[in-house]
Amino acid sequence: MLGRRSSSAVCAHLLVPELARINLEFARARTSQRALDLACRWHERLTSQSQNRRLLETISALRLGIRRYEMVYMADTRLLPESVAQHNAIIDDLKQHDTEAAMKGLEKNWRFGMEGAHQKDGRRICMCKEEALRDYREIV
Repeated sequence: MLGRRSSSAVCAHLLVPELARINLEFARARTSQRALDLACRWHERLTSQSQNRRLLETISALRLGIRRYEMVYMADTRLLPESVAQHNAIIDDLKQHDTEAAMKGLEKNWRFGMEGAHQKDGRRICMCKEEALRDYREIV
């Protein structure tokens, strides 16, 4: 859905009510599993309007690759308010039809989650963050 070359990016603002509803549920999550499920649902919905099958497959593969780090990150529900705020900023950008700002916000959100998991876990993330972010920017 988000993407410079995606025709569905023009319709991104149409997803705002549903993204806002999911994000509200995410903000109220009391367990790490519920938070993880809602975060995944939010990101899946964000990309759901893309007609680019290759893009969706690539995003899916990336999300599977970082799933274990998301589990570490979501285990500390004190970190969730920052993710909620970042999602809200992306939603606000979509309301304004500012796809470029929404993409930057999405990158910030993704980076925050990866860095939070990395710091919390104390181990080096197997996937180079810069390489993963570059790939993510190219596909969204």
